[in-house]
Amino acid sequence: MLLIKRAGGLAWRLVPAVRSAGKRLRWRTTWAISPGGDRLAPPPWKLAAVPQSARLVARYDAPAEPIVRPLVYGATPQPADLVALPQQTADRPLSLTCYSDAVMLGRRLFLSRAEGTVLPYSFHATRDRDIPSSDIGLGHSPPGLGHRIERVSGPVFAPDVHFDEFGHVLLETIPALAMLGDAPADAVVATSATVGRSLLVMGEALGVAPERWRQVGQPLLCDELYLPDLPIQIYRHIHPIGREALDRLGKLGKLARLSDGPERIFLSRARIPRRRLLNEVEVEAEFARQGFTIIHPETLPIESQIGLMQGARFVAGAAGTAMHLMAFAPPEARVLILSSPVWFTTIDIHLNPRAGRLGYVFGVAEPVADRRRFVAPWSIDAAEVKAAIRAHFDI
Repeated sequence: MLLIKRAGGLAWRLVPAVRSAGKRLRWRTTWAISPGGDRLAPPPWKLAAVPQSARLVARYDAPAEPIVRPLVYGATPQPADLVALPQQTADRPLSLTCYSDAVMLGRRLFLSRAEGTVLPYSFHATRDRDIPSSDIGLGHSPPGLGHRIERVSGPVFAPDVHFDEFGHVLLETIPALAMLGDAPADAVVATSATVGRSLLVMGEALGVAPERWRQVGQPLLCDELYLPDLPIQIYRHIHPIGREALDRLGKLGKLARLSDGPERIFLSRARIPRRRLLNEVEVEAEFARQGFTIIHPETLPIESQIGLMQGARFVAGAAGTAMHLMAFAPPEARVLILSSPVWFTTIDIHLNPRAGRLGYVFGVAEPVADRRRFVAPWSIDAAEVKAAIRAHFDI
């Protein structure tokens, strides 16, 4: 039995190495069979300065603005990111930049083909600055064996995301469409996110016809690649362009035609397996006793999700994608977020327009391996939640 366990452990360690070696071989094979003008050096790729081919298309300035701090209930220590939250945002202008002879790999990784370096808009360049260069690109799959890398001769506008999840699409891909007007009118809108109904409906709200979208699952060579800085950076701030985009998106709520939706809403994550709130049944029961309607937003079309928020006075739920919908609630609506201490992003604070509107109660996460801490199950003190409901909503 011990021998079997050791063999299993060795196999578990070897599998990633074998997969990585296989991807390297496939990348090199693709490089070897591609025509000279379409060749792409195999990964890993390095972070580097802006290539000479870059051309600034538009710049969008924004002054610094105050950050409205939330109310915090309960005795559980606050996350370090909340404690360190500054008093105001930094001056963060946005740019729309055109790159010649560039490659879209998907999951927000872009390269200068000629120089074989990662473009600044890429996730690794803007977020994971400490990631070893030896790792960049190895998680991306090359084209199938025998397939050449596809090239697009016309302009491509790419408001891409690293994570193909609704919250990232809502706050990253869609707001970036507000900058599409400064790109060529015939530009293809490319993303590695799933091009489903929600994306298409939200895109139309910002003026993008469904036929302009292109879902990218294989490397794409672009003669002209237009990359917009993100108006909403989930780990940092919201640019005024991002707020304008959310205002335009809010008009979708009228399509839901919800004239008598509930005024007290609890957005449940009970059907979401990741980052489970272990005592959510107990928590939901307490909110239900206080007159909250339990909503599973993933079961509703995007118009209804937005429409429900626009008619709400009180909104609560566990931190995550669903709570980003607070952006569509009226400014006077009060919002209470229950949050794991190891999964906390400041974006919901930046979505908050006024003092006294947003409150937090923090829980305790289960111990897990460090690499999985952001999806760790967690629990929260039900008594602290009950007290926070009464204090925050004054009921």
